[in-house]
Amino acid sequence: MSDNKFDYYQQLFESISGIHYQIPTMLADWSLRNEQDVKDIISLVNDVLPYLQGAIDYTKEQAKRDLLMIDVDAVREYCDNVIKSGENSLILSDINKNIDTLNLEESVGNAYKEQLKTAFNSSFIPAYQAVKDLMDEVSLTGNNEEGLVKFKNGKEYYEDMLKGEVGTDMSVAEVKEYLQNKMLEVYQEMTTLIQENPDLANMTNLNDVKYSDFTSVSETLDYLKTAINTDFPKIDNLNYEIITVPDAWKDNFSPAAYLQGKIDAPIDTPELIYINGEYSQSLFGTIEHEGYPGHMYQHTYFKQQKNIPTVRYLIDYNGYSEGWATYVEWNGYKYAPVEDKDVLHLLSLNDKFTSIVIGLMDIGIHYDGWTYEDYKNYWKENFNIDDEEVMLEQYNLFIETPTNYLQYYLSGFLFEDLYNNASKELGDKFSAVDFHEVILSTGPAPFKILEKQVNKYINSNK
Repeated sequence: MSDNKFDYYQQLFESISGIHYQIPTMLADWSLRNEQDVKDIISLVNDVLPYLQGAIDYTKEQAKRDLLMIDVDAVREYCDNVIKSGENSLILSDINKNIDTLNLEESVGNAYKEQLKTAFNSSFIPAYQAVKDLMDEVSLTGNNEEGLVKFKNGKEYYEDMLKGEVGTDMSVAEVKEYLQNKMLEVYQEMTTLIQENPDLANMTNLNDVKYSDFTSVSETLDYLKTAINTDFPKIDNLNYEIITVPDAWKDNFSPAAYLQGKIDAPIDTPELIYINGEYSQSLFGTIEHEGYPGHMYQHTYFKQQKNIPTVRYLIDYNGYSEGWATYVEWNGYKYAPVEDKDVLHLLSLNDKFTSIVIGLMDIGIHYDGWTYEDYKNYWKENFNIDDEEVMLEQYNLFIETPTNYLQYYLSGFLFEDLYNNASKELGDKFSAVDFHEVILSTGPAPFKILEKQVNKYINSNK
């Protein structure tokens, strides 16, 4: 047995991003380019049961060591939906549709579909039944509900995890101080904005703010791809497809998601963006986050760079990708086609303030040893919320996804710092387009490397 002090700390069945959740999405969107690809995906479906069995064995041992911290009920519910769908599963039907696009001889195509169905019934469905059974078992043995701080070496693991996932050299103590200072800055900016526009003080429901008159995700994306050209490098027109999240996935799916394209896919292969629910103009920022100038734009821009070793496309830092998308979403209000942007600016600042509070909650739970009561009191203090159901649901997400929010929010602020520092140093010589080109062409990297590249840009333009 390994002597690694962090053995069994990784959570495999997180309710939002666990492997049980990733497999159906991967299979449903698997590209079939030829007959060999069909054979490969049938083989993959056959491997789902033994693959998940390994994860099940790992999780059983994790539970024995009191190192499990997942939302058992959420995982069980997701698996139950998969099992109930059976042969009517959208995953199966989507793969069959992809087989049809290859125009194989009818008898050949039907034979592959039968093999796929057999694999689905003998491997895929039993695998999800096994995970569901696992959830029934571990709910009786042990599941940590108090954060990483309760684990031996948990604080050290959290600190290492934060540095690795965000891509920062800051310690947890430094991050905490940094966020507290950001809170004061954002609050002061909100106060100044309201002083300059007193009518903003009368805003009672920021959720009703209007961003546009657009009626679809595609219309919003088509607008954004040119609206952002004042601040971001131009990119070739992208071929994309908007997919509505299936009902069976809705409860365990984020409001929207960009599915990163394959590194060897032809340039005209559609980029995929999932939307959970009906379109609303309030999704303007979310569409920026996933589309232009967020994930889809950032990933494709880097992919179109020349003379970059292929291995670079395999390297990723959540802090880079999610931090970038958060950074552009926070500042994306300026591209909304409305005359008075002060309200949208206030909403953006409000989102930043909320993000800081959430980041501090993550540290509180996993590093400072907050109890559930401490957490609830912090909610009430900062948001005046005492809805037990809402707070408990959010608490469960904190527990099973340590540092997840910091990958978005801390990283978003670090990108802003790079921008603000470059703008301050260069003054009139600063170009937002050139600055963003430096970030985008560097690609996924820790912030130390990004800072080094930005400093080169500053020094070469002084």
